[in-house]
Amino acid sequence: MESLAVDGFSRGSLEKVEHLLREAKKYKEEGNAWYLSKDYRKAIRCYHQSLLYIKSITQGQDTVGTLLGVNQKESLPADVQQTISKLSRDCHNNLAACIMNKDDPDYTKVISYCDLVIDDQPTNAKAHFRKGVSLYNLKDYDTALTSFLKAKDSAGAPDSQINKYINMCHQANKVETQKMKATYQNMFKQMAV
Repeated sequence: MESLAVDGFSRGSLEKVEHLLREAKKYKEEGNAWYLSKDYRKAIRCYHQSLLYIKSITQGQDTVGTLLGVNQKESLPADVQQTISKLSRDCHNNLAACIMNKDDPDYTKVISYCDLVIDDQPTNAKAHFRKGVSLYNLKDYDTALTSFLKAKDSAGAPDSQINKYINMCHQANKVETQKMKATYQNMFKQMAV
């Protein structure tokens, strides 16, 4: 027999959700340990596993959620929703960090993970910084500068790395402007001949 309802969510279902959250947290912590030991491949796998558990709670279509009978028609309590949101942000932010540390980073993937974090928490300085670094490496200096300025605003305290990249963006933009100016000058010289 099903337990009494708690805030519109049955106690039995809530226990299943709490179990899934414990598993998600466990995989995130494992990922953190692998990250610290610089085994980014294993860390990435753990963060993805954690996100699968989160997805099984939020969408109810994952195999784990279906097997445990999580009914998504019932609304989750606010504290559980906040925990899920934070855990998801942390995993996406950590995935971005892992990918950035690989030998051949996929900066577009880093940007997409950072965007997921920023969509949920617009003042996340780490996500803005990582997005900025990725954009800088993709030579999109104007957009990178915007990300670094948002990171600076969100950081709360001065950060030398953020300031360094802001200066690097300004320098890169100056170099690009000089190259473009030289290209146009050469083009006009050739047209005048």
